[in-house]
Amino acid sequence: MTDHLLDLISVDDIVAARRRLSGLIRETPLRAVQLPHDPTTDVLVKCENLQPTGSFKLRGALNALLVALERGPRRGFITYSAGNHGRALAHAAQIAGVPSTVVMPATATEAKVEWTRLAGAEVVVVDPDDIVTRAHAIEDERGLGFIHPFDDRDVIAGQGTVALEILDQLGGGEIDAILVPVGGGGLLAGIARILSDRLPDTRIIGVEPEFAGDLAEGFRTGTRVAWGREQTRRTIADGLRSPQVGALPWAHISALVDDVLTVPEEGILDALRLLAVQTDTVIEPSAAVATAALLHHGDTFRGARVVSLLTGGNVDDASFAKLLGSPAPTQSTPTSSRPEEGRS
Repeated sequence: MTDHLLDLISVDDIVAARRRLSGLIRETPLRAVQLPHDPTTDVLVKCENLQPTGSFKLRGALNALLVALERGPRRGFITYSAGNHGRALAHAAQIAGVPSTVVMPATATEAKVEWTRLAGAEVVVVDPDDIVTRAHAIEDERGLGFIHPFDDRDVIAGQGTVALEILDQLGGGEIDAILVPVGGGGLLAGIARILSDRLPDTRIIGVEPEFAGDLAEGFRTGTRVAWGREQTRRTIADGLRSPQVGALPWAHISALVDDVLTVPEEGILDALRLLAVQTDTVIEPSAAVATAALLHHGDTFRGARVVSLLTGGNVDDASFAKLLGSPAPTQSTPTSSRPEEGRS
């Protein structure tokens, strides 16, 4: 076994996380989606937008918080987030009856800031370049526990419970591929750990926006790379603007993932519209990225049975309506800083 494989979490870690989360999160449905002009591909989407906090992030944040409390009492917990992880941590802290603080960038959407406050967190809004420094400063000042958005073993284990749930819902059936959106990489890492063990013939594929394709570049070269925020902020998939995957997710991805694809902005919007109609739910752009790969790389999956992760639906009604009717941004016309910049 190579050194980087020694860093991987175990399947038992993910099984334990599922027991820990039992009754505290929702089992989200798998729903069939029909691709336009392609009746041969059997597509199932995993609707994590239906979690109580509107995204898969609750799995990782809650598992990590509960593990920390098993080790001893805490005064509270803190993280940095542009939205989904912060809301998830706030909800997890409410479940556990402890305080939470979330440091958010000033570029975060008003809706995500408000939802995080309503979930019970103290929200500290700072310049986007200062969120990490400020979060760790408050951590030290108050003696809080820190829950990283993705570069954490217990967070990855919690995210991996998605894969266990999918396996149960498939009832022993096989799938040819699974498509997972990538920001910091924690979700892809957890899913890859389970499926590489339980369904080794399934292709595990990460998907990124072309404007935030740091992992795709690194995957090709075998080196974890970082992109500048000015580069990644151009994508409408605001939850996937992280400039680099985490070190621990990278260890899993480089060892277990089969491929990483990128998709254009117009493809993300096309997938968002398709999913909104066929699942009859609110979808945020980041959640549509995996399904966009089925539209943009259709020949790769023709005739296959595929699961696509629909990761979240935290977008306000006005923004959602605007997305459904908006043209995609182009290389020469970057997106504004709203929706939010940075990690979700």
